[in-house]
Amino acid sequence: MTTATDPATQLHNLSTLPDDSFRTLIENNLDRDEHPSLWDLLLHPQMVRRTHAALGSAFRDVEDQLAERRADLESFRQECHQAGPAGKDKWFAAQGEHQEWRRRAIGYRRILQRRLSEAKNALNNAAALPSPQPAPANSARKTRQVTTVFRLAWVISQHRDETLRQGIVPDEHDVELWRALDLIELDTTDGPITITEFLDDVTSKPGFTPPDLPAGGRS
Repeated sequence: MTTATDPATQLHNLSTLPDDSFRTLIENNLDRDEHPSLWDLLLHPQMVRRTHAALGSAFRDVEDQLAERRADLESFRQECHQAGPAGKDKWFAAQGEHQEWRRRAIGYRRILQRRLSEAKNALNNAAALPSPQPAPANSARKTRQVTTVFRLAWVISQHRDETLRQGIVPDEHDVELWRALDLIELDTTDGPITITEFLDDVTSKPGFTPPDLPAGGRS
């Protein structure tokens, strides 16, 4: 188990454990009073689903072992009965061993059941937590991005218009650059639109003024 004090680091370390190691960690530390910090992590909303699954698997294994040992004991009882008086001592010895094992197994199952119930409650509580909301968009950053896109698109469109105005046959890379205006989309409140549509929308508004570009910015 990690000795890091940062819960986020501890949760990460737990999440990277293989399933068998994760289950062994739980089975070896079932006493919540002795390991409160560990169980705080195991029942954390980010970890509780895995904890619940591991506890459920361990609980089912104990149930299966109890059923199998009970069936084996019954089979052995019948063998001893068929052996007559000679099998009586063997039966009593086997029965005594089984009862001692069963007592320990039931005690272990009871602890698993308590931890499983706690994990189920924690899982239900985690499911009831509100989903984290995405961080609000930085409006200033968004404005800068849109402005940058527009300025770039404006330069490309001006390059296209000037090339065609002068009757210059465009190169293939010129055509590919111009085509990007119709292929690249910009997200808006009304849905995605192409850069060409974005340009048309902005430049068609009353009072539109072409952007000031640094020296050498025009083609």
